[in-house]
Amino acid sequence: MNLCVFTGRLVADPELRYTPSGVAVASFRMAVDRPVKKGEEKKADFPQFKAFGKTAEFCASYFRKGLRETVVAQFQTGSYEKDGQKRYTNDFIVQRVFPVDWPDKNQAAPQSHDDDISGINLDDLPF
Repeated sequence: MNLCVFTGRLVADPELRYTPSGVAVASFRMAVDRPVKKGEEKKADFPQFKAFGKTAEFCASYFRKGLRETVVAQFQTGSYEKDGQKRYTNDFIVQRVFPVDWPDKNQAAPQSHDDDISGINLDDLPF
């Protein structure tokens, strides 16, 4: 089973783009703390996430730099060629998101959001 769950803070606002066929794609990174022993300095990882469709639009609308979010994703590797050299990518494809922090305490936080991305061929994406 390929399922990963992360809770962390966004390092920047999500970047929203659209494929030529009109599918929304949001890219974002989160700072996710590593477990450390007592007395050790905190460490973090910065995984890259990609969300598609309505989930991408949801992330672009509600996620902001510094907010804590929980993301359920699947790990995916890929490759492409640039300047004659093969390059490899490691991405987490978002399946579901859960807002943890909400900046406006007078407004209810949106509920979780998920999308069925089974009809999207990720190899056809131009980025």
